[in-house]
Amino acid sequence: MAANTKTLADIAVEMGLDPANARVIPIDVKIENFEGDIPSAAIARLAADGMETATSPITESGKPRILKISAWIAHSGAANLNSDAFLAEDLQEVATKGLFAPPYLGMVDFNHDFNPYGAWYSARYEFDPIANEYGLLAEGMLFAWRFEELADKLVAEQVRSGSIPVSMACIARNIETRDNPLTGATEYVLRKPVFLAVSVLDVPPADPNARAIGFENEGSTEQERIQLLNQAQIMEIHASDGVTLNRWAEIAQATIATTGNHDIPQEDTMDLDKIIAALTEALGEKAEAIVAQMSDTFIEAAKVPTLESRVAELTSRVEEITAKLDNVSGELETTKVALEAKIAELTELQVAHEALTTAHNEIVTEVEEAHKAAVREHRLEQLPEFYLQVLDARGEEGKEKAIGHLVEMSDAEFEEHLEVVTAGSNSEISYEGRTAREGSLATPAGKSGRGLAIDEFVRS
Repeated sequence: MAANTKTLADIAVEMGLDPANARVIPIDVKIENFEGDIPSAAIARLAADGMETATSPITESGKPRILKISAWIAHSGAANLNSDAFLAEDLQEVATKGLFAPPYLGMVDFNHDFNPYGAWYSARYEFDPIANEYGLLAEGMLFAWRFEELADKLVAEQVRSGSIPVSMACIARNIETRDNPLTGATEYVLRKPVFLAVSVLDVPPADPNARAIGFENEGSTEQERIQLLNQAQIMEIHASDGVTLNRWAEIAQATIATTGNHDIPQEDTMDLDKIIAALTEALGEKAEAIVAQMSDTFIEAAKVPTLESRVAELTSRVEEITAKLDNVSGELETTKVALEAKIAELTELQVAHEALTTAHNEIVTEVEEAHKAAVREHRLEQLPEFYLQVLDARGEEGKEKAIGHLVEMSDAEFEEHLEVVTAGSNSEISYEGRTAREGSLATPAGKSGRGLAIDEFVRS
């Protein structure tokens, strides 16, 4: 099967969309080379499940051979292993609008090679009991009459692993980021996604719960496929027909319980053909029924290491987060002590600042008082004797009030009024002369020229 050279980004550009929003799940491709036909173990399992392998692209009914597929293609909630996530509201919206409904079929390709091997023709939004999340459940088919090798490979994979891994390809019309609450890692939320294709894989998918069930039996129903799909979980994919020790142990236990034969080889892995051959030899005619019944046992047994792995992973994450919280708590305590020390230091500085401000204000007051005292003394020395006598006659309170008024005057004002007082005390200048020189004065009747000048000077 030749790989398509056109990338999803190129397709996005052709559609007028942002190629940066294109999402194809990266995978490490592992090709399994089957020698000859489908492994006999797969054929035996198909027979046990009531399915027959096709020897011709045209079935006995005269219809072309196809592989009906039911698949969980995407889930809301947690991000996949590529840190991409979907919101429930977006998946529900695309399903409501008729995802993969004709004529807008989705493409079935293989390992994201963008070669069409079939089509997805419907999808709906439902709850996945294995993932414990809502997601998109798609229905489609593969052209087994045209791509027999791929169809045989997928059926064989389903026999070994219990399901077929799948992976979606979409273009998001917007991408938002968020932080994983457990790890703090950045995750990408693919908003308003446009789903173009869903690949069938021969490697584990980025979404651990993205899986499919395929049937070639023309009488199989969608309900039958979904029932099996909701029991199946993606399992580790093994080379050739090797099976894990867990599966082999289940087979061994079932055989021992049925026959009492303890001569089952205890190997880490064992060829599935050999296992079925051993069961056939031990059980005789009952072998076929036992093999069919053990299919569910295989699936349940394979879940154990997966669950243990998830528990170990979560435990490791919890320990990591606990260590981070301990570090943060230590840093917070150190910061708290430093802040308390800084607050104490600032408090001391504030007290010192207030003391300096008080001392400064006292010095300023003292200087001002000294200055006023000097001005008072200087200006009293310049006043004529008769004026001082007038001040003494006013009493202590009146005298201090008048002197205070003199001290508050500017030098120019004091000189001007001093000139008036001095002029008023000169006997050569008459009252009428001063009046003519200085203009009319608001003077009470009966006051002399000298008395008028002094009184005016004091009241000013």
